[in-house]
Amino acid sequence: MKKLYVLLGLFLIILGAVGTASAIPYTDSYNAGHTYMSGSFLELLNGANSTVTWTFDITDSGFNPDTQDVTSASVALHLQDDSGLDFLEFAHLNVGTNNFYWEVNTGDSVFGINSLMSLSDTGTVVATLRAILGDFYFNAADLYAEGTEPTSATAPVPEPTVLLLFGTGLVGLCFVTRRRLIHQH
Repeated sequence: MKKLYVLLGLFLIILGAVGTASAIPYTDSYNAGHTYMSGSFLELLNGANSTVTWTFDITDSGFNPDTQDVTSASVALHLQDDSGLDFLEFAHLNVGTNNFYWEVNTGDSVFGINSLMSLSDTGTVVATLRAILGDFYFNAADLYAEGTEPTSATAPVPEPTVLLLFGTGLVGLCFVTRRRLIHQH
């Protein structure tokens, strides 16, 4: 039994030596400069609602789409009420293939992005904010993304580690089999 614990401990030490990957944070910001946005149902039908389009680019902060993938991302919008007497203000945010419709409140609104394909492939994603109803000020937008550790284009095969793990497993199987055979006789 003592040998089994020793083998299990050795296996856990080897497994721990392999290591784990950690997420790397990336950000990009868009300064809208206190842009006044308004919309009404009539403007919506005519396509005249206020619209702002911009591109987030996380390659500026070190993300490399050739060697990394985006694992999660969110967008934070910084909005401000126009202090008017209107009560309902609705907006539409499109980020890549994600669409969000919501009632605008003063302050920040944060949206999680589900489709990360464009962000992983190019390091960029296009965002569009449209006023649907009411009016408000758009001050800024921030993209927060997490990416994987960079990998080389041709990752080396870790033969010594693979052989060590395989060998440890074979030794463990031989030990268990031998022990069963001894107990059967």
